[in-house]
Amino acid sequence: MRLIAIGTTGYRGQVSFTFVLLLLLLAGLVLIGLALTGAGSRDRSHEAPPRLPGHDVIDKRAKRENPDA
Repeated sequence: MRLIAIGTTGYRGQVSFTFVLLLLLLAGLVLIGLALTGAGSRDRSHEAPPRLPGHDVIDKRAKRENPDA
């Protein structure tokens, strides 16, 4: 005996597993495409790169070794 889900419309049927896989693949490709194109992201190329914790150690050491620079 197979259990078939009955929706509110009374439609009895199953969505093909292959169809669901194809939809997931298509959605994944669309998301990868959006990520690679940078759609929706702001252009921050004119800004300086972010300073991460610990990066100022190199600057402090360089200043200590050559204070005139």
